[in-house]
Order: sequence, then structure tokens, then C-alpha cells
Amino acid sequence: MFLAVGIPAAAVDDVPVADPAAVPVASSSPEAPAVEAEQPENSENTSETPVETPSEPAEEPQSEPAGEPAEEPAEEPAPGESETVTGESGTEPDTDAEPAETEESAQPSTPDSKEPAEAPAATENRLAASADLAVTKSGPEAAAPASAITWQITVTNNGPETAGSFTLVDNVPAVVTGVVSTTPGCSVVGNAVTCTGGPLASGQQATIQITGTTPANFTFPLINTATASVGPGDTDPNTANNSGTAITTTATPAPSLGLVALALLQDTNHDDYGTLGETVRYTVTVTNTGNVTLTNLEVRHNGEVITCAATVLPVRQGTTCTVPNHVITAEDVEAGQVVTTTRATATAPNGQAVQSPESVTNIPVFQPIHRLGLVKRAALVDANGNGVADIGEAINYSFTVNNFGNVTLTGLRVVDPSLTGVTCQQASIVPGTPVRCTSDAPHITDADDVAEGQVVNSAFAQAAAPGGAEVVSHPSATNTPTISATPGLALDKIADLDDDNGNGLADLGEFIRWTFVVVNNGNVRLVDVRVEDPTAGVVNCPETELEPLQPTTCEAAQPRRVTEADILAGEITNTAVAHANTDPGGAPVVSPPDSTTTPTAPAAPALTLDKVATLNDLNDNDLADLGETIDYSFVIVNTGNVTLTNIEVTDPKVGPVTCPLTILAPSSAVTCSSELYTVTQADIDAGVVRNTAVARGTPPQGPPVETPPDSAEVPVADPGLTITKDADLNDTDGDALADVGETIDYSFVLTNTGNVPLTNVQVNDPKAGDVTCPAGPLAPGDSVTCTAPPYTVTDADIDAGVVRNVATGSGQPPGTGPPIVTPPVTVDVPVDEGSGGGGGGAGGDQPSLELIKRADLADQDGDGLADAGEEVTYTFAVTNTGDVELIDIIVNDPKISDITCPQSTLEPGASMICTAPVYVVTEADVESGRVYNVATATGTPGEGGEPVESPPSSVSIPVDEEDGASGGGPSTAGGGGASTAGGDGDGDGGLAYTGVGTPAAILGWALLFITSGATLLAASRRTRVTRTR
Repeated sequence: MFLAVGIPAAAVDDVPVADPAAVPVASSSPEAPAVEAEQPENSENTSETPVETPSEPAEEPQSEPAGEPAEEPAEEPAPGESETVTGESGTEPDTDAEPAETEESAQPSTPDSKEPAEAPAATENRLAASADLAVTKSGPEAAAPASAITWQITVTNNGPETAGSFTLVDNVPAVVTGVVSTTPGCSVVGNAVTCTGGPLASGQQATIQITGTTPANFTFPLINTATASVGPGDTDPNTANNSGTAITTTATPAPSLGLVALALLQDTNHDDYGTLGETVRYTVTVTNTGNVTLTNLEVRHNGEVITCAATVLPVRQGTTCTVPNHVITAEDVEAGQVVTTTRATATAPNGQAVQSPESVTNIPVFQPIHRLGLVKRAALVDANGNGVADIGEAINYSFTVNNFGNVTLTGLRVVDPSLTGVTCQQASIVPGTPVRCTSDAPHITDADDVAEGQVVNSAFAQAAAPGGAEVVSHPSATNTPTISATPGLALDKIADLDDDNGNGLADLGEFIRWTFVVVNNGNVRLVDVRVEDPTAGVVNCPETELEPLQPTTCEAAQPRRVTEADILAGEITNTAVAHANTDPGGAPVVSPPDSTTTPTAPAAPALTLDKVATLNDLNDNDLADLGETIDYSFVIVNTGNVTLTNIEVTDPKVGPVTCPLTILAPSSAVTCSSELYTVTQADIDAGVVRNTAVARGTPPQGPPVETPPDSAEVPVADPGLTITKDADLNDTDGDALADVGETIDYSFVLTNTGNVPLTNVQVNDPKAGDVTCPAGPLAPGDSVTCTAPPYTVTDADIDAGVVRNVATGSGQPPGTGPPIVTPPVTVDVPVDEGSGGGGGGAGGDQPSLELIKRADLADQDGDGLADAGEEVTYTFAVTNTGDVELIDIIVNDPKISDITCPQSTLEPGASMICTAPVYVVTEADVESGRVYNVATATGTPGEGGEPVESPPSSVSIPVDEEDGASGGGPSTAGGGGASTAGGDGDGDGGLAYTGVGTPAAILGWALLFITSGATLLAASRRTRVTRTR
């Protein structure tokens, strides 16, 4: 908190600075310092911090020679003006110190200081004035330890008269060091600051600044008071406002982190860019830019923590961190840059997290492009001015070479076989900056040139890329007509490629436009000028009559579209000839042929496949039901640039696929089809009809191409039903046991757990009798509660020792298939064995064991049948369904040995899963028509007694009868086996489980354990058991 004591003054920024000559102020030195306050040597108050001072030093008062009249006193400031005194200080006030007005404090602050100048004589002779001086002092509300601090003091004359002079004393607290005031008229001795000034007119102000440095360790608040008094002969009518106090109450910790990350490319090829395989080195420097020590320094480079030399940073101290070198990868080249981000975090003393700004480095990376262009020009030294080259006349050649790539090329030279040599301005050529070359000597026209009718000269440029690769430009030629007694015609053909993708090659479907520069290089007039080009077709010439040396530019009427034949040829070479007739005479004139060669893109065969499945949904349930059909279509597109033959589709699931076309040109498509596919039980068990196809084609050159596999999936109908049964005993005698004559209310909750609606939902419970269910279909996810008449407990139930009944639920899914039936659910209600009228029921422990066996066929050919050599995995669910502990539990299976159980003991209601080695289907299994086996589980009561054995559980897996003799036995689809708990062991009369290894099977195991546990916990008055189909 900042406190100011005294009369408020106008804002400092609004106070005009008085001319020092207008208001005399005592100074501690002959001249006020121009840049920084001068301090005594070896003084503890010396400060190295530059401070602002008045731009012009205060003039030192001069004493008048003896006998001469004194000068007029300085003009007083006009009313409303003020005197401004500025400076810096950094000391803490001593609140207990009194202003010390001693001889020592009035001494100059430097060895060369002089005594304060006496006031002008006119001031000494004036009458005493009444001036009310008021002091206000301001300083920072908060300051950090070991930091600069500044106080500003304003002395205001509230009048009513001008104060001839004033003195201000400020004893800065002793803990503050380096106390300085650069305000003219102020002197500093130790921490005592004394300032004198005046005269100060009514309403005028004087401003003083004091600076210093706070100690590194001290206790706040820091209190500093300054007091002003009028000079001799004046009176102050109100001394209560002569002091001003500034209080700095808190320190200001300012934690801050700075981070600089630098990336240095090891540019081995000196191309100023990152190249694949080059190394980037990093340096990271972290600096404590705040005013408090920071700890727990952590630096992350691209999100990874890196190691730093120090984790504690004092104020203004830094540390370096180690970053692993980065080798430029193919991914960097593709991205075109190597970008890193680095950020530092640390902890301030108060626990505050401090974070540096993020530092980002970016090294540009790209693969170099090497491309040279050459333009050649011929300049005839036409001595006789006839416009053609005569024998002996010279032709000078110049060449402009352009670097159209992105790297500097070196060793530049121009090769021109017809010249003795070519000199270039420089041997290196940077991208975008042309280099001019000239022939060392001209070409002299000779008889051979005249016989040809023209001087045809061709040259090319050559240079070396970084790494030494040779870069050569396309040739550039000039035609210089020569003197001839016969007509002449010259042709220069130019090919312009519409390079849509900018790859410099002619791609399929792009266009080439040809132009033809025809020149009459003879000395007679030519008519019927025309160009013949079998490849370009019709060529239009704007001028058909040419004077000697007159040119015309002809164009092909239509651009040439790049064809597949061009792609296979690798280039488009085209030759043209110009024709004309002499006038007069009509003699035919034919130019030398001129050709252009445009390279084409390489052959790139490619093919795509889009497979579409259309379900013939007979019941409109948007699901594939058993027996419904699926119509598959296959759209094949030639996305390459060459024709493909032998187009075909392979789809193992649907069989043969017919395509109306087996030859596809580039960008053309064909739709193929197959026979209708009928949904099988295996598809239903799999939960989806899924198949995958690929398409193939043969290009003119090279091996066949194949599309990526394309799959189509159609969800199937998956009916499911669970049953939960409740038994509610009407216990009239309250003994929690069923007595003869008491009744039990049974209720059944059926839930549709499948994805299709079920109709004719009902419950079959022989003991409960007629069970009534609400009418109407049962939608997926919905449940319905069915009820039965109350059941009356009989003597037979008492004799049996328990009231036990078994119920199943069923429902009809869409279609004509069989109903879906839940596994049986059993509910036991304990009885009062003494309530019956018979000979007493069974008593004591009731050991019991149940085994359910499952089989999972690894159906390699996907036909849902077991083939010889395929593997079957068997699992065995063993449940203690009795009321005593069973030990020494084992599973016996004559067909399979080495069955392993996780434990040999089961508490009542507990279950476990036992496993066996994989069983390999044999030829004998195939010949028998099924893979069939039976297993039982045995255990011994823990308290003694005869061992108990579970009812046998059998599994039957149908086999592929085409691989062996036809056999009998039940059959289930989907690669699973039929499991039967109880029965005669031949697979009949038991409870069927299908789809082993599917999510339904896993749910079945879980529900099996729920059921077994529920059966054994039926000791209460109300029992609930759930079965799932």
C-alpha cells in the first residue's frame, strides 16, 4: 500500500519546469552534472546507474567585484509557475530519524563542491514574508529486494506571499544504499539529502527526485519522510503540512524465464538448405530474467524433456541444455522443413509455475531441382547490308543461360560444336538470375554454308549440381540465311506443352501445341507458303507470300492430345517441312525438315474396385435373414494411363464374377456382377455377411496390376431371448420353508436380447402349469412379464427335499425358421421336511455337479463343416450345483486327454472353465459323419462320502461329407458343436449351444455361471434365475 502525507499537488507530468536561472537554487557543485550525479570517491552512496539530469546546468551565482553595484536579482516566476527538481534515489526511509541539519549535512556532495551561493542582495533587503509551504511525497507501493527505488517530493507554496528561500531535508532509511539525487540544489551525505531553493512564489511548486537501491533482505514496510522549512526572515503560518511521507509496504517478486533455442544445419553440400541425411544441431539456453531464484527447471524440446546443466537458476543466471542432434529424414523432406518448439518451466519461491515463451526453430528442407535453359542468338556482321550472310561475313553468337531449378549450379559452360569456344560471365549460376555468354570468335560464313542456304547452329548449356550431378539444357539453335542464287526456305518448329501438373513431362490427356517459324532465306519472292506435318495435321500460316528474309509464324489448327501410344513410346517426336513456290517461275522450294521431341510420362497402370452389396430384404427389417439373397456388383475403374486387358474380379464368397468388358481404356469403367448370394446359417452365426474381392488387369507392359481388397458387409438377423424366473413363497407359518399346502407364486420376465422382433412369446413350465404372457410382438430390447397360477406345495415336494421346477422361454423370429428357445431356468424353494404327511423327505447334504461342454471349430475353408486336418478347441464349464464343497474335481473325456482345470475344489454355487489340447479332425471322424464325443465331471464331497458324477455332456460337429462317407448325427452351423448336459450321450434330447467362439458363446458362459449360482442361492423366500438364448 502507498501512503502520501501532505497537501496533494498537481500531477508531476503537468508541472512546467522553471528556468534554473529564474529561481536560484543552492547547488552542491559549481555546475550541475549533465549526465549523472557526481558522488564522492569511495562513498557508500555512489551509484553506477545513469540518471537523467537537466539538459542545461544551473548557472553558478557570481560574486560582484568590490565597489561595483550588485546586479538586479533574478526575476521571480510569474504566479502559477513552478520550479521542477528531478533526480533518482533508492533508499528506504528511517521512520525514527529526525532531519539532521548539521554542518556536515550542509557540505557539498563532491570534493570540488563549493559553498552555496548567497542570495542576491535584493533578497536580503526584502521584508519578511508569510509563506505556507506544503510537502507531498510519492514512491512505489511495492518494491522488489535489491532493486531500484525512486521517490518524488513536491514543495508547494500555498501563499499568501513569496518564500525567499526554502530548505528540504530527507533522511533516507539506512537500509537503502546508493542514495542519489541529481536535482540541482540537492546534496547527499550518507543517506541524508538536503535541498535548498527559492524564491518560490505563491502557487509555485518545486519537484525533487531521490533514488536508491533496496536491500536484498529486509522487512517491509519501508517508510521515508521529507520535511521543508522556509528560509531566514520568512514565516510559515501552517507547519502541519511541511512533511510528506511515502510508505512501501510489500516486495514485488517478479519471476520470469527466458529461453533461446538455436538450430544449426550441418550443410555438407553448402546449398543453404537441409538435405536428406544432413544433421541439425541444437543449442538451448535458459535464463532467469526475473528477480527471484527459480527451481525445478524443466525444458521440453518437441514435447520431450531434455537435460540441462542446472535445475536451479539464481536471478539473471542462465544454463544450457542438451538436445540430441536430428538427422533429416524423408518425412522432413516431404514436409519441406524441420520445425522444433522448445519451452521451459520452473517454480518460483511461492510455488508459482513460471513458463518461458515458446521458442520455434525452422530449417527449410527440400529436394534440389536441377534445370537449365538456354537461348541462343545470332548477330550477322552484314558488311554489304543485303540482310543475308555472304561468304566471309562473320556471325557473332550470344547465349543467355537461365537456372530454372532451385539450387546453385557450378562449372557453367556452353557447348557449341561450330564455335572455337564460348566464354560466360561467371562459372556459377544461381536460381532466377540469368548469365550471359558470348562466342570467343565469330563464325565466318563459307561456301558450305551458302550451299546449304543457311547457317544452322545448335548449342546447349552444361553445369554441375551440388554433389556433382551433370545438368544439361535443351539444345537451342539459330538459322542465319546465306546469300544464294536460288530460293531458300528455313523452318524452326517449336513444341509447347500444356503441362497441367508441372512435371515437365507429357501426361496422358495433356495437349501439345506446335508453332512453326518459316523464313524466306533466299533472295527471291516466295508464294504458296505452307507447312506439312503429318502429326500436327492442318497448319495455318498467316502469311502465304514472303519477301526475301521475311518470316511468318504458323500454328497447328488443333493441339495434339497425348495418347496411350505416346506414353508407351516414351516420347513424342514430330518432324515438319515448309513448302513454297518461287515467284515468278513457280519452282518448288522445300525447307530442311525440323523436329521436336517431347518426353512423355512413364506408363503407370492402376485400377480401383468399388464393391456394392444390395440385400433383397424380404421382411424389410434391414437385416440379412437366413435364406434371403444379396446382389453384389463390382465397379472397376482404370485410373492409370494405359489400357488394361484381362479384367477380372476374384470373390471367394460369391463365386464366379462376370464382367461385360475385359478391356479397359484409361479413365473408363465397367460394372461386373455375380450370381445372387443366399444367406447361410454360418453368416447368421457370424453376425454379418462379409466378403472381400479384388480386381486385376494386365497392362501392355509389365506384370498384372491388382486393386486393394474391397469389402462389403451386410448385418444379419440375430434373434436372442433371456428368461428370468421369480418364486415367491406365501409362507403362512413364517419359517422361510415351504410347507404342505402353502403356495408359491411364479413370475417370468422374458427379454428380447436380439436385433429382430419376436412373436408368439411364451413360457413352458410343467410344474407351474399354464403361464400367461401379454399378447403382441416383443421388440428388440423390450421385456415382458408372464405369470402362472399359484402353485400348492405337495407331500411329494416335501419328500423331494425341495420344491424344484424348470422353465424355458420361446419366441418366433421373423421368417419360417424354428422358434428360439432359452436354456432352461431352475428355481428351488427349500421345504420344511417335517411338514409332510409321508415318510419324510431326503435330508442332509445334497452333493451335485454339472458339466457343460463346448467346441470351437477353426473352420479354415469357411464352409461351416469340419474337414480332416482342421482343429477343434474344447472347453468344459464345471459347476457345483449342490450344497456341499466338492474336492478332487476332474473332467473325463474318452476322446480327449490331458484336460486341465484351474482348481480342484469348488464351493457350492462356484464354477470354473477347464481346457483341453487342440483336437485335430481325423478321416475317421469324417467317415462317421460327425465329430462326436461325451464328457463327465466327478468330485468328492469335502466332508466325506461317495464321489458324485455330473450328467454326461456331449458335443457333435457336422463334417464335410464331400470329403468322406456320409454319416449320421446332428448338425449345427457356424463352426460350433452341439453340447448336451444329461441325456444318453448321443447328442439327442439335450440343450443345443451354437456359435461357439462368438460373442453369443461368451455371453452363454457368463449366463451359465449366473444360473448355477442362482440355483444354489435359492434358500430365501424369493428366488430369481436368468437363462439366455
